[in-house]
Amino acid sequence: ACSYGERIFAPFDGTVGSLVVSQGIAVVTITEAVSGKNKSDVEDWVRAKISVLTGKDCGNSECIEKGAYVMYMLPQDTNPFSAYGYINAIDTVYWDTNGLYLSYQMHEVGHNLGLQHASDLVASMNGECKSACEYGDQTGYMGYSYSQNDTPLMCFNAAKSWQLGWYSDRHLSYTTGRRTTVTLVGVADYNLASGADKVVVRLDATSDTGDTADVFYVAFNRATGINAGTKENADKVAIVTQQGTSFSFFKAALGAGDSYNISSDGEAKHTFIVDSIDNSSVPTRATVTIVSGARPPRSPPPPAMPTVYHGCTI
Repeated sequence: ACSYGERIFAPFDGTVGSLVVSQGIAVVTITEAVSGKNKSDVEDWVRAKISVLTGKDCGNSECIEKGAYVMYMLPQDTNPFSAYGYINAIDTVYWDTNGLYLSYQMHEVGHNLGLQHASDLVASMNGECKSACEYGDQTGYMGYSYSQNDTPLMCFNAAKSWQLGWYSDRHLSYTTGRRTTVTLVGVADYNLASGADKVVVRLDATSDTGDTADVFYVAFNRATGINAGTKENADKVAIVTQQGTSFSFFKAALGAGDSYNISSDGEAKHTFIVDSIDNSSVPTRATVTIVSGARPPRSPPPPAMPTVYHGCTI
């Protein structure tokens, strides 16, 4: 759903060698004792058995058939772990029933698609980005995973969506101009977007700040439909940074009237301003203005009207 048809996964049915796969599920029996064994050992044993059954090298990209993604659900007696997925590969590995949980599947297959974690430095400990930080952006699936079968319904944050190339006809790469105003719709409303609506805005501020990590991505985290279960910053404009295809880092969540400065040496280089969030429009839209360079001073307030007391003007 999140990709709007860009990426479709369907269960495989068929027999490969002597391995029978029905509705995407195959039972593989190994002879090795797994109790107390490390996940990597058990994974290797399962791969080897599949290779024997299928006559294919299960260490390459054609374990079952070309283009097939494989989820390994290792036995409960394996030393406990959560799950993991290989970057730009076809394999994800889960402990016991964790492979049944939607967010585990989306997170680990996200790794297969080339995505790294969605992080939040606010949760760092003594300057180190450990678990709470590394998975800290809970707006989408590359943050924490949850032990729930069919929920939460979410998608990916702005940086990950841009990296995947999804909604590309509604991307805006901001490069020039001192002031630009854009209307944003959420990923769940992509199919309702019209006119100049955008889903993701990218602003490369690296030449302004000298920091190669300062590539900013902005999206409206509308909590509805396929994104109804976003775990934080619902219905706000979410800003993250991401250098290349590495971890993304949450920067800010803005409501109507809020702003965020990209600064260097105490000087604002770019400012995101949320002018409004219109819940009366269909779809709901967030209007965001991007100002580059120093923001103009606020207009002075109008002069006060004279006050009249008992016929005397003050």
